[in-house]
Amino acid sequence: MRVTIDQLIRAALVAIALSLVTPAAVAAELCGGPLSNNNFGRPLDYASDQDKYGFGDGAKNKLALVEDYHFNSDVEMLVSGMTGPLPTDLHYTLRHFPNHYRALHSIAKWHLQNPSPDDEECNCVKWLLPAECYFTRAITFRPQDPVLYYILGIYLHKKGDLERARDAYNDASKLGLDGAEFQYNYGLLLVDLEDYELAREYAKKAYGGGVPFPGLRNKLKRAGQWRDG
Repeated sequence: MRVTIDQLIRAALVAIALSLVTPAAVAAELCGGPLSNNNFGRPLDYASDQDKYGFGDGAKNKLALVEDYHFNSDVEMLVSGMTGPLPTDLHYTLRHFPNHYRALHSIAKWHLQNPSPDDEECNCVKWLLPAECYFTRAITFRPQDPVLYYILGIYLHKKGDLERARDAYNDASKLGLDGAEFQYNYGLLLVDLEDYELAREYAKKAYGGGVPFPGLRNKLKRAGQWRDG
């Protein structure tokens, strides 16, 4: 029986809901199969040099084994796949490195651009996961990694799910993520949420930290909420 994208999305939402009341590993298995289901027999940590590059005699550069064949700049920028139509190589990369930051960002962007993928174009309907499934798997694998919540927040913001985007940004902040880029993007979300006072605070931090982009300042100006100085 052919599985539709709507069915996959419902399964992902069930998995996310169940993750609140069941072990995290269960959520991951409901959202695309065990994290160990790849060529290495275990998920690899993108934040670990040991997992990426290996050390000692006979150690393999596992990141290169994956990226050299499945994640070049064309895949990352959604220009074309390496072994098949997009998003084949993104899915492969995230099967091996569930928390591969750049691949997560790219698969989220691909889903935003392709809300109803057609098998004639991507040949992926049978195995493709909803975007939030990839985040569920990554966060299940490394729940204390603030970068994962940050990337999720960016995706949810672009999707228009503003309140859940705020929750994701707050989770990233609670786990210690800071810095001018984070403050800038959070500020953009806060303007859309019309939380202008907090948006100005984040804008001040971001521009004080050296962010050169005028977008946040311009959004506040258009809303009549920019304060010079």
